[in-house]
Amino acid sequence: MYNGLLVPRYGASPCNGGLYRIETAFVDATLTNTTMAATLEDYTEPFALTPSTGGTSIDGDGNIYISDTNL
Repeated sequence: MYNGLLVPRYGASPCNGGLYRIETAFVDATLTNTTMAATLEDYTEPFALTPSTGGTSIDGDGNIYISDTNL
């Protein structure tokens, strides 16, 4: 996801709602550092208050598209 600062970020939305983001460098580091993997949630930050969704997509311009689970 493009955040305007050229810092690559990964976005995730758990099934109970909320959209969180984390720099991809932290996610990449977990491939070789098991200690980092255990503390990965310390590097996440809330991004948007969203309901529980059926799916989330982000385009190249940073627009977020959220589907409704009740359809």
